[in-house]
Amino acid sequence: MSTFRNINQIQVSPARAVCISAVVEDDGHVTGYNINSYIQTGKYTGYTKAIFIPAEHFGAFQEMIANVELATNEIEP
Repeated sequence: MSTFRNINQIQVSPARAVCISAVVEDDGHVTGYNINSYIQTGKYTGYTKAIFIPAEHFGAFQEMIANVELATNEIEP
């Protein structure tokens, strides 16, 4: 059975945080990472559906994010 270990979160609004957590098997092996939102409102409090990034692809995901950040500063209107 998998467990989730919160790694970090960024508060993006008073009601929403973007979270990343490791998906860990019983033997301690990390199979991947979940990225999702944690929402706190009057009607709902909890996590949204996650995007799962397999551990073997996480390095490529980090590179993709770095490229998006760089491209954002260079995009012409």
